[in-house]
Amino acid sequence: MTDFVRFILPLAQDAPAAPGPDPTNMIFMMVAIGLAFYLIILRPQNKERRQREQQLATLSKGDKVITIGGFHGRITAIAKAGDTVEIELAKNNRVTMNRSAVASIVKGGKTEEATDAP
Repeated sequence: MTDFVRFILPLAQDAPAAPGPDPTNMIFMMVAIGLAFYLIILRPQNKERRQREQQLATLSKGDKVITIGGFHGRITAIAKAGDTVEIELAKNNRVTMNRSAVASIVKGGKTEEATDAP
């Protein structure tokens, strides 16, 4: 080996590693993105879901409703299990459907939206 190679080889091996990204900054950014995701998307969605469940739980006989299919009618019966309702669309025209098929409840000429949350 030449003297030059003997001189350069130890210098190349002892060279400090190039600085990489700081893991603390990466963790902070991940936490910030997760918090923003929760505040912007998950929290409002859960609030709407709870509100819809509450509205569907308070359905009672005689309530005027609009179904997700666009039918307007009045609730004439609620099953004992509570998962289906019977809706009168016109005189002597009754349909049985799932409680979750009610899109909104009409009370006093005012529509209360029961938005469907996935």
